[in-house]
Amino acid sequence: MEPGARLCLSLCCGMEPGARLCLSLCLAAVLPAPGCRGAQGRLAYKLLHDLFANYSSALRPVEDTDRALNVTLQVTLSQIIDMDERNQVLTSYLWVRQTWLDAHLTWDKDGYGGIDSIRIPSSYVWRPDIILYNKWVVLGPRGPAGAGGCTGRCGLGVGAGGSRRGRCGEMGPGGAGSSPACPGLTPSTEGTARGREWRGEGMRPHGHPSLPSADEHFGGSMETNVVLRSDGHIMWDSPAITKSSCKVDVSYFPFDGQQCRLTFGSWTHNGNQIDLRNQLDTGDLRDFVENVEWEVLGMPATRNVITYGCCSEPYPDVTYTLLLRRRASFYIFNLLLPCIMVSFLAPLGFYLPADSGEKVSLGVTVLLALTVFQLLVAESMPPSESVPLIGKYYIATMTMITASTALTIFIMNVHHCGPGARAVPPWARRLILHHMARLCCVYEVGESCKGPQRALGGRASVGDAGGPGESPGEGQAGTEVRGCPWDHCLCHHDALLRNVGYIAGCFRRQRANQRRTGEWKKVAKVMDRFFMWVFFLMVFLMSVLVLGNAA
Repeated sequence: MEPGARLCLSLCCGMEPGARLCLSLCLAAVLPAPGCRGAQGRLAYKLLHDLFANYSSALRPVEDTDRALNVTLQVTLSQIIDMDERNQVLTSYLWVRQTWLDAHLTWDKDGYGGIDSIRIPSSYVWRPDIILYNKWVVLGPRGPAGAGGCTGRCGLGVGAGGSRRGRCGEMGPGGAGSSPACPGLTPSTEGTARGREWRGEGMRPHGHPSLPSADEHFGGSMETNVVLRSDGHIMWDSPAITKSSCKVDVSYFPFDGQQCRLTFGSWTHNGNQIDLRNQLDTGDLRDFVENVEWEVLGMPATRNVITYGCCSEPYPDVTYTLLLRRRASFYIFNLLLPCIMVSFLAPLGFYLPADSGEKVSLGVTVLLALTVFQLLVAESMPPSESVPLIGKYYIATMTMITASTALTIFIMNVHHCGPGARAVPPWARRLILHHMARLCCVYEVGESCKGPQRALGGRASVGDAGGPGESPGEGQAGTEVRGCPWDHCLCHHDALLRNVGYIAGCFRRQRANQRRTGEWKKVAKVMDRFFMWVFFLMVFLMSVLVLGNAA
């Protein structure tokens, strides 16, 4: 005996006949009969058969064709897969929910065992042709995605009961026929193929058959089920991987923020046929997976009603604006800080001694390093007129290093002024050697006493040898004293004085040349110190300006 039967028998044993009958009826109503679950399944099958016996998914499910069908849209952002700044493409993973009322798919749930909702494949029911307007497509030689030859702008509007001439030709009454310029362009069963444009950054609908059909609304959507309720309301949740065009502004890279728009709307139905509305004022970000490069600040939604030039009917769309801000830590540590550190090496080239021979080499090495960083930034940025902030910093630093290298060459020329150079001008002596030297803490250059002594000894030996460097009086003195004894004749004393005077004059000229050369070396040293502090200040100010603009 079944457990329920045993329980019923034990309860009925001690009761009056009337009470026993009442209890039996109550238990019969509450306890399920054998095979009731199988009956529910047969009722669901019967319901599905009855609903779709005379149903067509090709027509709008409305009782009155003159009334618009309300479609509610809600988008949930699940993940940002990639942001391609160079091609200006945003790849994202979305959950798209669409709800509408199908007047032909209603039933009395009491007549089907209390079944309130069923889940069926989305291909069984009519679905609104809501697509992503700014979807990113690659334009091939014969049009988008291998289209049949309409690669230019094709604006065409076709009404359901009349004809209208567009840019690509003329359609017959009732939408029959095709466009001569776009041979594959045919009207939909009901609605208007709008006159919109193909553009490089995305697509605008005009009814071309090569565009995404209802099964591939967003380019990467999956074929999912719909939830059909007894009152005719349909809810369709479909995940989709979308590639949308996004105008990227890299003026403040890597401290930039982007606004990427996702515009959804019907492809063929105007506002008098489908009234598209957003369910919430913002996109749903509760299930968003954080991105390592981009921070999502918000996703506001707006509804727009646009009347295009080709058509008189309004066309509603829902635009979600994805507000993004770049996480700049990666670029700060890999691009900005190395550039700042390399930039501070450039002024140190002025501190190197002029005789080291490495002043110009240091400037050229720093310039090449910054060129490599500039190429790295240029490879990831889109080719546009707006130069990134870090690119401006690189260009300014490279210009400064080029100027410092040119000044280094000029200062080295001043440093190596030989004995034949003219004296330092009075204004330069007063400005550079007095005022700027005190300002830059450059003291008097010490002179070595061994250098003049060695030079003096060399000149004395030459003079004693009686070579070509002798004075004109030396030869005469030699001829005069040839016959005179050295002990008694005093005429050679005049020759000795003349030789000593000549040696003293050479020594004085040598000291004057050394003094002149030392002054020019001091001028070069003062200029080195002055430009070193000037360029240090320039690098510091440029770094502060870059970080200030970023803030």
